[in-house]
Amino acid sequence: RVRLARCDLGREQRWRPVDLGMAGGQRFAEYSNASTHGCLTTPGRAGLATLAACGKPQIPAQEIAFWWNA
Repeated sequence: RVRLARCDLGREQRWRPVDLGMAGGQRFAEYSNASTHGCLTTPGRAGLATLAACGKPQIPAQEIAFWWNA
């Protein structure tokens, strides 16, 4: 289960980008948890994000991009 928590720098709160890609000039990646090795996954429609086994590259429910405004 994914939840917001105060940062403590523990392994449960560390994420590693895997299977990097780019679409429309925007970089994206799957994010694997350092403790569970599960990837952050969306439910496919409105709902809570979960951790699930990391899939092959380009599973839309696991592709995450961060938009930055300079």
